[in-house]
Amino acid sequence: MIDKFIKDLITETLATIASQERNESKLLQTQYVQAKKDTQKYVIYHQIIKILEKDKNISNIVKEVNIKGKNL
Repeated sequence: MIDKFIKDLITETLATIASQERNESKLLQTQYVQAKKDTQKYVIYHQIIKILEKDKNISNIVKEVNIKGKNL
């Protein structure tokens, strides 16, 4: 009887730990994706600034940076 209780307790504990690790992994993945998007936006922003300093028009910026005009 006590053996079954201990086995069940261990199983529940391991299941809880596994669930917590999955949730933490999902959170880290989400944070990584967001950080990557922010980094890409930062790089594109600075590319656009450099092009604007050369007095290029918007259509050239869109072609050079490979973004949609409405996103500019």
